[in-house]
Amino acid sequence: MRKIIKSFAVVIGVAAIAGYSTYSFFSDTETAAGNIFRAGEIDLKIDSHCSYNGQSSSQCGEWELKDLIPTSDKFFNFSDIKPGDFGENTISLHIDDNDAWACLTIDNLKNDENDCNDPEEKANDETCGTAADQGELAQNLFFTAWADNGDKVWESGEPLLFSNKFGPASDILNGKTYALADSTTGGNPIMGGQTKNIGLKWCFGTMVVDETSHTISCDKLGEHNDTQTDSISADVKFYVEQSRHNENFKCSEINGGNEEPACTPVAEICGDAIDNDCDGFADCGDSDCNADTACQAAGNGHETVRLENKFVTDDWHVIDDGTYGDLTFNESGPTFDYSFSGHGLISGTAYSLIYYADPWAGNGMNHLTGKLIGSGSTNGSGDLTLSGSPDLDTDLPNSDDKNYPGNGGTEIGAKIIMVLSADYDATNHILNTWNPSPYLWETSVIFYDDTDVVSTETITLNDLGAASQYGYIHNYSTANVSFAYDTPANDKLSGTVTATGLKPYATYQLKFDGKPTCKYGASGDDLANEYIGNKGRWWDNTTNANTNDAGYASNSIYKGGTHCISGYLVWGYITADASGNATKSVTTDSSYHVLWCSGGTCGQSNNNLLAFLDPLHPALNLCAAGNVNGQIERGSCGGMILASGTYNLGMILNEESFHQGPGTWTAVMGNEISFDID
Repeated sequence: MRKIIKSFAVVIGVAAIAGYSTYSFFSDTETAAGNIFRAGEIDLKIDSHCSYNGQSSSQCGEWELKDLIPTSDKFFNFSDIKPGDFGENTISLHIDDNDAWACLTIDNLKNDENDCNDPEEKANDETCGTAADQGELAQNLFFTAWADNGDKVWESGEPLLFSNKFGPASDILNGKTYALADSTTGGNPIMGGQTKNIGLKWCFGTMVVDETSHTISCDKLGEHNDTQTDSISADVKFYVEQSRHNENFKCSEINGGNEEPACTPVAEICGDAIDNDCDGFADCGDSDCNADTACQAAGNGHETVRLENKFVTDDWHVIDDGTYGDLTFNESGPTFDYSFSGHGLISGTAYSLIYYADPWAGNGMNHLTGKLIGSGSTNGSGDLTLSGSPDLDTDLPNSDDKNYPGNGGTEIGAKIIMVLSADYDATNHILNTWNPSPYLWETSVIFYDDTDVVSTETITLNDLGAASQYGYIHNYSTANVSFAYDTPANDKLSGTVTATGLKPYATYQLKFDGKPTCKYGASGDDLANEYIGNKGRWWDNTTNANTNDAGYASNSIYKGGTHCISGYLVWGYITADASGNATKSVTTDSSYHVLWCSGGTCGQSNNNLLAFLDPLHPALNLCAAGNVNGQIERGSCGGMILASGTYNLGMILNEESFHQGPGTWTAVMGNEISFDID
């Protein structure tokens, strides 16, 4: 202060001296007017897009980017869901305009019984109508959410936010806060002006979450009569907070510490009830523990169902008298590994555990009607213990069973019952006496995937109506082309192409077309599409041109771009004879670029052996069947193998022009194909 005052005094003194004479002075003025400090803003807006049973629906949240209205906006608003129903929501968070952390809180869960009707009482709902009355819907609704890139498909590298595949919905929906982006998730906030996507799938039944193939499906349905009239409700809240000067923010700070704790990945420890590697799966639920001995008898891939004696004269409801059996089995494998523990049965009596297919009389499938799983006799107390690993040589349910999906059954799945061995004909796989009272009946159906069952499938290719063809227009509507193949296969798919009515002497490429969901929607298969593209080539549906691996990585919507790109793979070929017929055994052992006429030596690339073979079209350059070969696109001749998995693709018959135009490489016939590689 003394310095300022002193400087001020000196200035005044100079001014006084100047007053005695007249002088001209140089001067300058600089002004900074209206200085402002203005606070930035964080404005969270949310959009939502959804489907119900694969279709758009007004019962789930559909809106574009906006501020939510708590009293009216709902992500879910279903009034009549049924076992087997499923849905998907993609929720997008857009932040203007500062970088921010983001948290999701689900709270205020209510699991209400609402009413206690007759089917609920008969479904052994012990609390129905009592003071402890509480709904059962939360125990039968399953949810899985992940950090999505906006394509509505859970993919490798997209972490799970939560999943209750191993417990009731209340485990994940009751007072839980999840970090979408905070200091525990890698320290990367949501950038201002950018979008954070959350994918969520729900299922009324049993949700199957496969962390290897990144698939989520709704499976294993039963009656669920104990859930009739029940309802659940919950509040969903999103919270964002600036990240600048707030580097250590944790979502735990906003909800009293109820958030899911941050996870630092280490090797999975099987048996400690902790998701050690932070992939959303713990212990035997994690595929990393498949080889652990503790996970062989139970846990991953195993299920337990109860068999009960029932009133067979009225509505087949359960008799609650201590007579029952528990069946534990592996859900997939080359053998049906099972254990059974029965109680309250007739003492000293032989029983047989069987799979039975509807309709009961067999309808021409007696080999399945009473498929034997195991037999044994009860002790003096009426207890029975069985175990074994029979090779059933069929999936459960079998495709001939009325209860197989799409066959019109009322219960989709396989029924397992325990019958008196004296009533059962093990040779013909049928019951020879109807004596149902001592039997134990299913209370829920099961599914079992027999992984080493090989079946022969046949698809028929359809006329695609191609107007531009090689050489001349041929009527493919009169052609018949089929492909019979064995599935599952090891490393390579093999089969036989049988064709009539093709162009005489013409050669055709055999091609797999990928089915990206950006083009095919719910029927697409993004995993198979990308895999065969990496084995073969790419077609950019947005630009209608070929592209390469770098183009796919840069432009595909699945890689952050905007283009819908399909993979395709030319893996074989056939040549018609003089009558337009062809029969050839083929296998997916090579990745071809195009075909050439070079003497039948794989990999050569010249057409000096083209000949004029068709007397009706002498100007058309064709190639004798023995001279056709493929120019390798990737790998080596005969060296291609396919990775294990399920493939849903298109199969195409392409006219091969041997680089003669116009109408080169026209797709003339095709259909969808599905197969498995072990």
